[in-house]
Amino acid sequence: MKGEAPRLRSDGGPLRDFLYVEDLVDGYLKLLDVEATGPFNFGTGKGTSVMTVVETLLRLLGSKRAPVIDAASSSPGIGQGGLEIKDQVVDASKAERVLGWRPQHTLEEGLTKTIEWYRLHLEAIG
Repeated sequence: MKGEAPRLRSDGGPLRDFLYVEDLVDGYLKLLDVEATGPFNFGTGKGTSVMTVVETLLRLLGSKRAPVIDAASSSPGIGQGGLEIKDQVVDASKAERVLGWRPQHTLEEGLTKTIEWYRLHLEAIG
């Protein structure tokens, strides 16, 4: 939002299950209405690369900047047997089965709302 190029601490390839915060809150609120026990996962069930998220953000912001791969700040272990998990995707089938919960926002919808929130709040603080 400041016009700077985003810096990635990997090649952008790791997959994550990105979930918009309103969908997560909806899942937690649904938990209040049931007697179910045990862990519940909330997610889309789809892996999206970090690079895809960055490229989508840049497009939504109207930026022509390209991400910068910052190998010096890379977490040890991606692709080297280290501590960071390369791909991480959630199985939310229990949440869907027990709670009737499913995410309602696409990645792009969630990012658009997030950008709007930041624009509003960053403008308010100067």
